[in-house]
Amino acid sequence: MKKIILMIVCSLVFSCSNKNLGPENVLKKYLELRFEKNVNKEELLKYVTGPLTEEVNNLQSLGETKLDKLQISSVKCDETKCSIVYIITTKSDKEVTDVKKIATLVLEEKVWKISEVDNIKTYHDMKEPITPLQ
Repeated sequence: MKKIILMIVCSLVFSCSNKNLGPENVLKKYLELRFEKNVNKEELLKYVTGPLTEEVNNLQSLGETKLDKLQISSVKCDETKCSIVYIITTKSDKEVTDVKKIATLVLEEKVWKISEVDNIKTYHDMKEPITPLQ
């Protein structure tokens, strides 16, 4: 009985609320959700604010691509704003794609939220050679 109560208390303490998450963890959680197959937009909207809210509402395809790897390159934060440079890697049958992005997070009512995401560079590694049109 004590073990069950301890497990319940632990799960409540470590629940997945973004209220206690730092900016890096908010970004990681958002990206994990973004690439899940059965995610709904309401879940994603909990992690965004500002102009990114409209972009999430306009998303047509959710979970079509699988996130293979997430690497955070740099983090620069002050008290209310944070910029995180990261690289996401996705794989398909035909290619491996690395996309380097920068996310801007803001502290909104004591909760970190993503306000903007910009692409820096995209690299496609094709598994088969590309033949130009003749």
